[in-house]
Amino acid sequence: MAYEKNPDDLGAFWNKLSAAGKAFMSGKVICAKCAHEQPVVVFAAIPPKTNANSPDWRVKKSNPREDMPAPQPRVLPAQTAMLDDDSIPF
Repeated sequence: MAYEKNPDDLGAFWNKLSAAGKAFMSGKVICAKCAHEQPVVVFAAIPPKTNANSPDWRVKKSNPREDMPAPQPRVLPAQTAMLDDDSIPF
């Protein structure tokens, strides 16, 4: 059975570990009205919860890291000559 997207889904998140060993989530939130996808990161609130109204998590826009190279398009190697049945060694 093919995956069918649930219309109630607003995004998805993946658990990650920072270089410093801190847990966080990264993912995206999708606007239900215009379908714009916003990359976000989710961090545990700091300082830790101090009262019932303090948040447990903070959601922030995800910005590309300056130390990461921009994604490059994949270039497939040039196609070589096609093999025929006689050139296959098995």
